[in-house]
Amino acid sequence: MKELLARGATKVVAGTRDPAKLADLPAKGVEVRPFNFDDAASLATTFAGVDRMLIISTDGIDHTARRSPPPR
Repeated sequence: MKELLARGATKVVAGTRDPAKLADLPAKGVEVRPFNFDDAASLATTFAGVDRMLIISTDGIDHTARRSPPPR
């Protein structure tokens, strides 16, 4: 995000499972939104107005990989 802001980006959104962990970003011009793949109902709100995204996914808190089941 530092690079985006340094290059003049004005509409930067950061999604996270725990918005409190990104509490410093709004002061830098970043909109922080709750983002959790496990809450499918919230995704439309999370992605509203977003034209491009970079998703950096991690393992679950319990260090287990959380991936969608393969298509049937």
